[in-house]
Amino acid sequence: MEKRDFVRGEYFVFEGKTTIWDTEDVFIRVDCSVNALDKEQEHLSKYIDSINEKLIWIADHRSDIGNVLFDRVMMSKIDRPTDGSPLQPAVSRQDFCNSLKVDEIILAFDGDTADAELYLSSDSDYLDGRSITTVLSEHNEVACYLEE
Repeated sequence: MEKRDFVRGEYFVFEGKTTIWDTEDVFIRVDCSVNALDKEQEHLSKYIDSINEKLIWIADHRSDIGNVLFDRVMMSKIDRPTDGSPLQPAVSRQDFCNSLKVDEIILAFDGDTADAELYLSSDSDYLDGRSITTVLSEHNEVACYLEE
């Protein structure tokens, strides 16, 4: 993304849209401290490389993110067999990962590094109509939380 892809946001400092995982118009919201409105473009210039690095990582690591979610969501839905046989989810990891779409990304900067919150959903019924909040640390460690 480039600076021109962002506008001053109502609730976040900068907002824009991009395409991630074949989903168009994914909202990108950037939260960073800007003390003076006339310094916004200066701040955006400072963060644009980090924004792009995080977005590229997300785009390139769909299966990594999806596998963490699969373990958290799909494996928790399985009834534990009493005969000692292996757990068998109703869907493959690949199908689950491919079903995920990004609805929104929030990048929160603390200094020069950013944590990211991804709001994910699925057109399939794998998530029971819920969305999942996925948090990526500044080092891209993945954690997820189910939304009710």
